[in-house]
Amino acid sequence: MPDLNSSGQTTVQLNNLPVGNDTIALVYAGSTTYTGSSGSTAVTVTVSPDFSIAANPALISITKPGQSGSTSLTLTAMNGLTGTFNLAPQCLNLPRESACGVSPTSVTFSSTTTTATVMLTVSTTAPSSVPAARRLHPTDTRPGPIVSLGFLALGFFALLSLIGLRRGRRGIQVAFTVTAFAALLTFAACGGGGGGGGVHDPGTPVGLDSAASVSLTVGATTHMVSISISVQ
Repeated sequence: MPDLNSSGQTTVQLNNLPVGNDTIALVYAGSTTYTGSSGSTAVTVTVSPDFSIAANPALISITKPGQSGSTSLTLTAMNGLTGTFNLAPQCLNLPRESACGVSPTSVTFSSTTTTATVMLTVSTTAPSSVPAARRLHPTDTRPGPIVSLGFLALGFFALLSLIGLRRGRRGIQVAFTVTAFAALLTFAACGGGGGGGGVHDPGTPVGLDSAASVSLTVGATTHMVSISISVQ
């Protein structure tokens, strides 16, 4: 036992005491300054419910961007942890444009069921091209020169129609040709052409991310396990 300090006191650190009611007995053999003594005290040792988490395998392999990969997470209840707990995984350092989830989304522990296995799935995004939206000009309502020309041609067609009615079939053919030309001009002026090349989304990059992790909270305790993700 350590020596007493100047106030006649000492400090003792005890580790690994059994859970429950314990009795601690101390004996002081004495010194040239203090006489020996002994005593005992009763203590109650309790521990908080806890759990552990492990990933098997620790590497998630994904065949290509746009696909998903999985691993098993084993949760083990400790110190009398019991109850049903919802799981909301928090994943860190995942590859860009990817997400994670677990199934099932809850686990139940009891005095006879102390382990549970859930599937952690990491999903990725495939490369894609998003078409650009057609440009609109709401503030400029004036007709352009091509639109004006189209309306002029339509007016000219009306005149030719009257002439065609008098000159027979040939006049009607000429009038029809002018109408088709005017319609094409109007369609082009109103934005009948297609949009631009669009915006390219590269998706999840190919490669190995070895610094990823997932955390789960069960009861009042949160634990984290490291994982690696390989996108091929």
